[in-house]
Amino acid sequence: HPEAVEEEGILVFRLEGPLFYANVDSVQEWLETQEVEYSEEKGHTFKGIILSAAAVPFIDTSAMSALGEMLKSYSERGILFFVANTFGQAGRLVSDNLEELEGKEVAATLRDQVGKSSSIDDYVELVKAHLSQKHRRQSLRRAGSFRSVVIENPA
Repeated sequence: HPEAVEEEGILVFRLEGPLFYANVDSVQEWLETQEVEYSEEKGHTFKGIILSAAAVPFIDTSAMSALGEMLKSYSERGILFFVANTFGQAGRLVSDNLEELEGKEVAATLRDQVGKSSSIDDYVELVKAHLSQKHRRQSLRRAGSFRSVVIENPA
């Protein structure tokens, strides 16, 4: 896309056509390849993966189950996974089955934002905000792990 902007650590991809039992494995394999190539090139993994479902009119239960498993698997590795631009039947399924799982993976202060997000840009901003809060928490934890000692009259 000519207006696309690359965001470090975030993969956005678009499917065209229904997502169902016969093609969901191909999507998973493609994502695994992208993750390995990115990791080899950059030395670290993705921070967020966003599926644009703007051209996905239908998702069957097998694919929905696979998306749920992918979300959990990515979460275990510290990668946020979102489905953006949903509509119709696919949108209802994602909302009913994945939105709650997606919300559990982001920082607590951002959970309300998951339900309000729908576009790729919304989710990119959510990933960036999550990473910013995660970085602040890690900085505070590191700062809290140092012990302060006051030495009076060091003579």
